[in-house]
Amino acid sequence: MSPQRNLIPGPWPVPAQAAERPVRLERSDGTVLDAFADFETAIRYREEQELGTEWEIRDARGEPTDMDRMLLLGMVLRDHLRSIWRHKQFDLLLHGEVRKLPCVSCDGLQDVSALSAAAALNEAGHDNWRAVTGLVHTGGASTKHAWLEREDGLILDFMADRFGRGPLALIEPHDRQEAQYEAAGSLAEHDEWSPWTERLPSKIAAILPEPEPDLAPAM
Repeated sequence: MSPQRNLIPGPWPVPAQAAERPVRLERSDGTVLDAFADFETAIRYREEQELGTEWEIRDARGEPTDMDRMLLLGMVLRDHLRSIWRHKQFDLLLHGEVRKLPCVSCDGLQDVSALSAAAALNEAGHDNWRAVTGLVHTGGASTKHAWLEREDGLILDFMADRFGRGPLALIEPHDRQEAQYEAAGSLAEHDEWSPWTERLPSKIAAILPEPEPDLAPAM
């Protein structure tokens, strides 16, 4: 059930408050649920409260930064895949392939999820992402995992809740070692990923504009 606190008919109120908490959860009718200091906090709150896709994140400061867009991308991927994860987990349970439902719905589905996301990004015009497999080291344990990696080394892990790191982890190249993400290589294609991408490229395009074509003459 959606929380019934802080519902404020739009627009979001006064400049002083907007400056302190410029990122808000808002419905298409202009109703604001709450406002936050940054995208990461807003996304975490939206996930914890299990809010539906009708609650969008908007920034009173104007266009989001590149890093904020990456967080929004992760949110869009989770929104799209959440119901697929749940249905798949119930299907695995029904067919006796697992003994119980996992605490985190993406558990065991990380490879196909990362591949689906990379395929959808490529279809949306962003071919600078790849699905990567490797290990994440946490609390003395090493867990096989999969994530998205941009060609500049930026990691977007939209399944970081497997490690209690929140729904999303956005890791810049110089932070990779500290974050304990150890890549083993790119994932091979999987026969199952194609249906998972239905309508996902258009959702990505809505928050991540297609990059400008490189018009530089060939040398």
